[in-house]
Amino acid sequence: MKLRPAAVSLCLALSLAGGTVGLGTAAMAGDPFTPGAVGIGDPYVPEEGNGGYQVRSYDLDLRFDPATDRLVGVATIEATSTQALSAFNFDLYGLNVKAVLVDGVHATFSRAPRELTVVPAVGLPSGSRFQVVVEYAGKPQLLNDPDLGQSGWFNTSDGAIVVGEPEAGMFWFPVNEHPSDKAHLCSRITVPRGVRAVSTGLPAAKPHTKYGWTTYSWCTRDPMASYLATVAIGTWRFDRSRTTSGIPVLNYVDRGLSKTADRALGRTAEIVDFFERKFGQYPFESAGGIADDHASWYALENQTRPTYDRKTVAFGGLTATVAHELAHQWFGDSVALRRWRDIWLNEGFATYAEWMWGEHQGGPSVDAHFDSAYSRPANSAFWTLTVSDPGYANLFNAPIYSRGAMTLYALRLKIGNHDFARTLRVWARRHANGNATTKRFIHLTERISGKSLDAFFTRWIVDGVKPADPR
Repeated sequence: MKLRPAAVSLCLALSLAGGTVGLGTAAMAGDPFTPGAVGIGDPYVPEEGNGGYQVRSYDLDLRFDPATDRLVGVATIEATSTQALSAFNFDLYGLNVKAVLVDGVHATFSRAPRELTVVPAVGLPSGSRFQVVVEYAGKPQLLNDPDLGQSGWFNTSDGAIVVGEPEAGMFWFPVNEHPSDKAHLCSRITVPRGVRAVSTGLPAAKPHTKYGWTTYSWCTRDPMASYLATVAIGTWRFDRSRTTSGIPVLNYVDRGLSKTADRALGRTAEIVDFFERKFGQYPFESAGGIADDHASWYALENQTRPTYDRKTVAFGGLTATVAHELAHQWFGDSVALRRWRDIWLNEGFATYAEWMWGEHQGGPSVDAHFDSAYSRPANSAFWTLTVSDPGYANLFNAPIYSRGAMTLYALRLKIGNHDFARTLRVWARRHANGNATTKRFIHLTERISGKSLDAFFTRWIVDGVKPADPR
């Protein structure tokens, strides 16, 4: 695939040879254009995200050959500058960039292990809309994090799948890799005939086959955090249904996995129906899931289509996991984090919803789940972690999930069932397709309940001391 410059583009004297960074015309003229920050300002992930712009949309043309594990791509990125830019960065890991255009004109660029730095020929004034087209190729890779495990592009026996948190987008396209910069995504994925490419959102066109290759098109209606985007390539058992409210449910299960996955994902519509009664309207245009024979060793709440690996499917209790990931569509996907320190707003809420679903199905009650977690000794590490700011290495540790859910349980007892139920619905509606913080959640609960709750939240998510039983 080749770059498609604007019809009226200028040929620059600046050379792309070697991809070295040079000063843009505006910067050389002494104008007050400055480079955007390399990171977005989140101390947990200082190398992720970038400053100086916000992305509106990513449009991807991809070709992947499972026989060689080689990806070829052209990414068209629409963005708006938030400062006068002489240069800006994208997050990109393990792929080779061939050329970059900014507004149809060739730009100079350089690569670092996780960064693509772009210097446009002319500086970009603050508030200007601009388009970047990046041509790239290579064998996508995995990142092995000693604290959080593997993220990235997992090659499989019949294709590949992308999963990861807190990063996933940078393994297959240039991206502003932070949940505070949500954007729309459309992708056209061309693969050998006989395998199918699945992504987030809904199909945007019918599959088209030519010369032994088939192109699948997918688009999202709503913006998303980049780590929530996925592409999965392989051979699938496919099932389609609808929720009571009419949301299409698309499920894809690797043909090599057991029917356990089909049965659990087959309850998606029922689970969404239940959560709609609790949290309000399902926030996206489709639902479903992808169960693939890969070894990430975790499930992930990819927007509209959560993913499940072989261990998750085999471990047991898959329906509870499906409920957890579907609850994330409200809490974590639609209402996303502004900074990673607030991860309990994702995992605590989804865990509490999982408890609710289990009780609804005749399993252990929410009370029983709370009692089990609360029974841990007061001097255990479970209680010493600061849930509202756990540190990067502890982002996905057990207290984030269980103590987050316990905080919601205690909050329900503190403010009453009515105000608690209203809080969850208003939270999901008010911050839909946006980002939120712990401070905002506390403010909302105080406004709805009429109570001062700073001391309450300090006990449950800040202090490293086991709180008194709230009952």
